[in-house]
Amino acid sequence: MKKHNCLLLLALSILFAFSACKKSDDDLRLQASNAKSNLALKADSSHLPFTVVTIAGDPIQTGFQDGAGNQARFYYPFGIDVTDDGTIYVADFDNHKLRKITPPNIVSTINIPPSSDGQSFLFPEYVRRSSDGTLNILTQSGTRRVWILKPDGSLVTPLPPSPYGSTWAFYSGLQKDPFGDFLWFSQIYYRASSTVTVPTSLKKFYIDANGRIGTNAFYPPRDSLSLPERTGDYSITNFYCSYNGVKYIVINNNHIYKLTPAGVFTQIYRDLKFTHIFSLTGSKDSRVLYVADNGAIKSIVNGKLQFLVGPQKYDVTAVDGVGSSANVYALYMVLSKDEGTLYFSDHSTIRKLLLR
Repeated sequence: MKKHNCLLLLALSILFAFSACKKSDDDLRLQASNAKSNLALKADSSHLPFTVVTIAGDPIQTGFQDGAGNQARFYYPFGIDVTDDGTIYVADFDNHKLRKITPPNIVSTINIPPSSDGQSFLFPEYVRRSSDGTLNILTQSGTRRVWILKPDGSLVTPLPPSPYGSTWAFYSGLQKDPFGDFLWFSQIYYRASSTVTVPTSLKKFYIDANGRIGTNAFYPPRDSLSLPERTGDYSITNFYCSYNGVKYIVINNNHIYKLTPAGVFTQIYRDLKFTHIFSLTGSKDSRVLYVADNGAIKSIVNGKLQFLVGPQKYDVTAVDGVGSSANVYALYMVLSKDEGTLYFSDHSTIRKLLLR
């Protein structure tokens, strides 16, 4: 009996020891797993300045598909806007759609109904969201090229200001004014007929008493332009409304001018060379201007030009990375509220450049 009790005690001791060892091993595995997870989180949350990260879309495949991150598909997304909570709106040009990206990078499609006269929503290029949730979109097809979608789902499609026929109205920019809850848009140079020439202009995005969009027009004076614009046609091809009241205006894709609140219009950065400026934006203190030029993202600080990322090498698939190691072809950009991130469209993807 005593021998049997001894054997029982020995067996229980071994069992407890094994259990203790197993529990210790499980604890170690759990600690190791937690440490690995924490390391991964730390790696994800830390980055070097000028890191490019793809938010949504596939760099190789175009198409139309909602979904998370790289499961989504775009077909040449162009204009974008971002709200304070990180929601991104995208004018998906060749899909004829308005897309929405909500954290964590979930892509969905916003329904845009036909206009009151039955026209479809085609080739959207610019989008800006007002503070009340109204979505303002400029398209490049049809007689109804301004689409204003209210938060209640109602749609307004005003005609352009030109009396020469709305089919000739082409737009080249849509920007928020930091001094009020309204927008400005630019209209490129065009010929309304063989005899009538309508000059390029910058206009307030406001519907007048006649139901047409565009007031407070500014027409760049030809005698203020440098050659070769003075000898030929010229257009406002993009612009940016800064926080100091200055509007930075791009003429013919490669010359930057500024329009002061007092109405003075002059060329700046004359010694800097640009190839094709798609878009530009800047910091609130106006010390830094960001330019998407021929695919590359550059900054201008104290009159000096610096390459941040890009342009993309055509023989290499677009990949994320830091600085020159990132392959990008930036089109339209928007700066986050904290000025730490530049969001931009890139052919079939939406990406971001982490500035710090």
